[in-house]
Amino acid sequence: MAFSLAILFDMQYMSYSLTERIAMNATVSARIPVELRDTVYASLGESGLTPTQLIQNAFAYYARNRTLPLEEEPVLPGKRTLSQDRLGSLAQSIRETTLAVDPAFFQGKSDDELLEEALREAYASLA
Repeated sequence: MAFSLAILFDMQYMSYSLTERIAMNATVSARIPVELRDTVYASLGESGLTPTQLIQNAFAYYARNRTLPLEEEPVLPGKRTLSQDRLGSLAQSIRETTLAVDPAFFQGKSDDELLEEALREAYASLA
C-alpha cells in the first residue's frame, strides 16, 4: 500500500542563511510505501528533524551533486586497489600540480622548522 506524501510550504519565506532568503511556496508530492514512511518518520522524530527538512536536504543534495546518495559507491574499510586508468589519472594530476624544488631551498631544515619560521615572519609583519 502506498502513501501519498504532500508537503505544502505555506510560509512565504524561510531563511536558509543570514544573507539569502528563498521563497517557500512549492508543493512536493510522492508515493512511498507506508512501512518506509513510518520508519523514516520515527527516525526523524528521534533526531529532532521533520519530513520537510529531509525533503529540502534531499533536493539540495541532488541540485549540488546531480546524483542520489545511494548511487555513490560506499567507501569500505581496508585496502583498496585502483584501476590502471585511475592510477594513470592520479599520476598525471600529481605531475601537473607538483613543482620541483631545489633541495638547497630547504637549507637542511625540517618541515616543522620551515613552518615555524614562516609563521614567525607572518606574525612579525602584523606588529
